[in-house]
Amino acid sequence: METINIQIRGINELNSYFVNLPTKVSKDLMRVSKEFCTFVQKSMKLRAPRLTGDIAGSIKVEQGKESVSIIIDSPYAYFQIMGFRPHMIYPNMTNRNGIKLKDLGFDHPVMAREHKDFLTPSIEMGLTHLPNWLNSSLNKSLK
Repeated sequence: METINIQIRGINELNSYFVNLPTKVSKDLMRVSKEFCTFVQKSMKLRAPRLTGDIAGSIKVEQGKESVSIIIDSPYAYFQIMGFRPHMIYPNMTNRNGIKLKDLGFDHPVMAREHKDFLTPSIEMGLTHLPNWLNSSLNKSLK
């Protein structure tokens, strides 16, 4: 009886490749997540209102072990994003940094009529770049 021998060379390398693939992909996806959040953060900082406060200065990117977050540490950022009713801001009122409106050069009340959503356009802009970042990251991981 005849026997057939089949020998596969490089199986250890192939096995090692598949074992290490999830960690490589995970690292590259975290890098893309950080890149996406940093892009959105920069866009938000450019779009944030600056007249009476420091919303732009409160926007930060924090990276955890398995996640990346954009933190907006301002009590009135929510109202700028979601909207508010028109209201008066008086010269003696202070912002979160303790700066009075009159210290910013206003000696009369100011009517706040419109909110400025700086979050949605920034995310939309980042989402247009995300497929390209993911594609290049996965291509790099699979090589």
